Amino acid sequence: MAVATLYLYWGKSSPELFRWFVSQDGSTTQSGESSLQRLADQYSALQTTLLVPTEDLLITDVTIPTNRSQKVRQAVPYALEEQLIDDVELLHYAIGSLNDDGSRTVIAVKRTKMVEWLQSFDDSGLRLTHLLPDLFSLPQVENGWTLHVENERALLRTGEQQGYALPIDGLNDLINSELASLNRDSGTAPDKIVLIDCRSEGAQNSELLFELPVESLPCLEKGGEQIANSLNSAPALNLLQGDFSRSVQIWRHLKPWRAAAAMVLSVMLLQGVSSMIELQRLETVDAQLQADIENLYRDTFPNARKIINPRLQMEQKLKALSGQNGEGSFSRLVIATAPIVASVDGSQIDVMRYKQNSLELDIALKDLPSLDQLKEQLNKKGLTSTIKNASSTGDRVTGRITVSGGAS
Repeated sequence: MAVATLYLYWGKSSPELFRWFVSQDGSTTQSGESSLQRLADQYSALQTTLLVPTEDLLITDVTIPTNRSQKVRQAVPYALEEQLIDDVELLHYAIGSLNDDGSRTVIAVKRTKMVEWLQSFDDSGLRLTHLLPDLFSLPQVENGWTLHVENERALLRTGEQQGYALPIDGLNDLINSELASLNRDSGTAPDKIVLIDCRSEGAQNSELLFELPVESLPCLEKGGEQIANSLNSAPALNLLQGDFSRSVQIWRHLKPWRAAAAMVLSVMLLQGVSSMIELQRLETVDAQLQADIENLYRDTFPNARKIINPRLQMEQKLKALSGQNGEGSFSRLVIATAPIVASVDGSQIDVMRYKQNSLELDIALKDLPSLDQLKEQLNKKGLTSTIKNASSTGDRVTGRITVSGGAS
């Protein structure tokens, strides 16, 4: 199923209103005359094609001796320089694909005119995907020309992507002169002219006479099926190219937001860097904590050999020790010994070990009598204490004393 397309006609007399129709599968489904805002409210999801007046354009063929796109685009303005009144730098060029004879169809239009057409759509919400000459809405006739006549203008389609707008005054002479020129120079004149006369009754006084057979078609309504078929079947030479391409237009709409987007991106980048630094810091702290836990485990259980998870292993050891209920249980000895050591003035436990149901303390005191006092107080509490060694260094005494359950 073909995608539906919204077609709009640019109206010079009333640019705020657009004649329009919706085409799908070559048939017109809806048509009318509305403002852009009303159309956007209803058809913003459709692709939109704007048909612009052919008299604002120059449609011609040029031959460029290269097929490289960039070189072709650079050469086209100067290949057309003799046909143009305006400065080549002030014009926009839409360039077609290579024709069978090696030429390319080119449409030239003032850049200011392109801006005028596109500005109407900037804030409309419609998705403008194609901008075409209204000449291409006329049906193409095999071996013939199509002439569409209105009260004040005429359109003559002479080929797949050729044609031009003509004034009403002297229309007969202009077309007959063109036919004579073709017969004389190249012998490529058409076999017939298909006339679509859309003039009002009052304007049809002047008869159109040509030196060719003329076939008449009824006046095409804006949005008639003949128009829809012509636009759907003809290879469209879209004016939205180069500086006016769809991608450039999207970027132009986003341009005012570039500064804000750059600021947001900078903030996100700084936050990312800050998060990485903080993560590295936390990883360093975690590694140090793990090392401290392992050192503490080794100090507490010096006979331990294999350390895989020191925190878990210590919890298991302490749980096992606290679960012992005998006289020499770790928890009982610590609870009984700690207050006694603390009561001896100047005492300090440097290392505590638990092995073979005994608590071994490396302790520092102020003098040797204090060590004897500690041993005496432990024995008074029913504990068995033995001084293994003692030494004096300066004004401090260090010694090792073992404490076991003794008599209860």
